[in-house]
Amino acid sequence: MNMSKFKQILVVLILFSIISCKTENKNSKENITESSFEKSLKKELLKGFYTQINEDIGLLLFQNNIYYFNTSLNGFSNNKFLLHLIKQDNSFEAFDFFKDKYTVEDSLTPNFSNLEIIHRQVNFENYRGVRTGQFKRNPDGSTSNLWAKQVSIDDIFDKKESYKNQLKEEIGLNLLNENFLLALNHDVFFKNDFDFYILLNDLEIFLITAGNKNLDSKIMLHLVRQDNSFKNLSFDFRDKEYQMYLEEPFKELKIAKVDLTSDDTFSQIRIGQFNSGGNIWTQQFKIDDVFSNELLRYNGEFENR
Repeated sequence: MNMSKFKQILVVLILFSIISCKTENKNSKENITESSFEKSLKKELLKGFYTQINEDIGLLLFQNNIYYFNTSLNGFSNNKFLLHLIKQDNSFEAFDFFKDKYTVEDSLTPNFSNLEIIHRQVNFENYRGVRTGQFKRNPDGSTSNLWAKQVSIDDIFDKKESYKNQLKEEIGLNLLNENFLLALNHDVFFKNDFDFYILLNDLEIFLITAGNKNLDSKIMLHLVRQDNSFKNLSFDFRDKEYQMYLEEPFKELKIAKVDLTSDDTFSQIRIGQFNSGGNIWTQQFKIDDVFSNELLRYNGEFENR
């Protein structure tokens, strides 16, 4: 082989190597993007206000993000989307739109490819509500809603409706089970003197029993502030049951989950049970004390049930 031929082959090999590296780097960046988008979307599904509009359409509102999900084969129609931010005097500002500009590409959502997802960012501050949906124009010039939903800003911030595995079949992920496992393995966990287990983090509290406890009496849950005033989140256990969304071995437990409000500063939690005759049991603990105690962690108590 002469030197000229050798140089040509060497140049081809170098070019091939450069192209391969660029392709590999591009794929790597795409995978990072996919992972980042999916990770944030999963978190927001768990943290945000989620409501199921009908069999096919779900709506997620979290901070200043609105996600529209459609699980049908045809996805959303091409009709215009209604998006109104309602002011305190009940007037509104319109941000109506067509879906093309805001549809999330499938390539960004590998585990959500069975959904059509539309994402908009709108500043909710200083408004009292959100009204959204889709509408069509009739031959006479009037409009008709294909579907619509109005939600108050307070209900969004208080998470009055939440994700309950409505998209599990399409995405193939039990996000509620993932969230429970994450909390169980990383957050505060302890058994109290009344044979209930408490699982706690900044956003939620789980009350768990592995036995045949009295669950008919109402659960007391007070978020106690520094001045001893409190926010009352007391509830009926069966209204907050959570185990039906979980997988083995947790489905056999009795679990209630309550989202903690983020708009109040509280230093203690008071929990217990009561009925018409008064308190059955009550316990109060300081938030800082339980979070700083490294011994209050899950140690496989439910694994061999």
